[in-house]
Amino acid sequence: MVRHALITILLALVASSAHAQALDLRLPDCAPTHLDGALLRELLFIELGDRSWRLTIGSSLCDSASTSLDIEVLDPSTGGRATEIVPLAIDDDPRAAARAAALAIAERVPRMTLIAPPPPPLPVTDRASVLGAPTPPSTWPPIPDEPVETPRGLPATFGVGLVGRIAPVLPSWALGLRVELGANLDPTWSIRGELVSTWTRATANEGDVDAVVLAGAVAIGASVFRDDVFDLVLAGRAEAGALVAMGWTAATSTGAPTLHPWVTAGAELDGIAWLTRDVALVVDLGLSAIVYGTRLSTWPSGTQIDLSYFLIDLGVGVRVPL
Repeated sequence: MVRHALITILLALVASSAHAQALDLRLPDCAPTHLDGALLRELLFIELGDRSWRLTIGSSLCDSASTSLDIEVLDPSTGGRATEIVPLAIDDDPRAAARAAALAIAERVPRMTLIAPPPPPLPVTDRASVLGAPTPPSTWPPIPDEPVETPRGLPATFGVGLVGRIAPVLPSWALGLRVELGANLDPTWSIRGELVSTWTRATANEGDVDAVVLAGAVAIGASVFRDDVFDLVLAGRAEAGALVAMGWTAATSTGAPTLHPWVTAGAELDGIAWLTRDVALVVDLGLSAIVYGTRLSTWPSGTQIDLSYFLIDLGVGVRVPL
């Protein structure tokens, strides 16, 4: 009696600790007579209780004539699943039969390979986006008949810069400032208005004369090359204004200022590099002829100032869209 009581207490302790384990053991709803189901449960918890699996024993456990047990193992964390048929030893003692079945299951379960189910198929649209497949032709955007110009700010522009002029026939030079307003008439043609002020020290036949040119100019150009960051524009340019001369001569220490017409015409090539979408660097090289105002005289001595008949213009500045 004492031995039976100790075994009962031990099994109760084992059962209480085993039920706290992670194993999810599922037996069929029957009371088999050829096998001790309660002992089988306790022994399986002892052997496999540390595994977080679901172990299901099939209905063959209820058949006293069955010589095998079908078991299924499922890992909830991965979805891996495996099934196995375990041979069952026939024994007249239900407790001995339970121990044999528990030992066979405990030996077979750790060696089973759990196979995870395949992922569910993606919808057709999602599968195409994941695999990089092209969209059906019916969803492609229509191809425009004409090239689409990339907008570059607003059509109007404002610019400031420095301008230099060289007169190569009778060597002289001029430096000044230029302020401009421009507009794009279409993707190819543009127009620009300028205010120009330049200064030079001209050498007269007798004495030195400072000459200041104040003029307005108009340039109309056509783009000969364009990409995303660079424009090359060929333009015709006309400038009209006045030249104010002030200086001294050998005969007198001072001379009164004189005013002379100033008209030039020519062509220039503008290179426009867009540093950002809103700021462009502009470099232009031009050749112009002095149409009117090539000979100047200081009053009252009548000293003549001979200027070159054509000028080489070089300008650099910045331009921004308005």
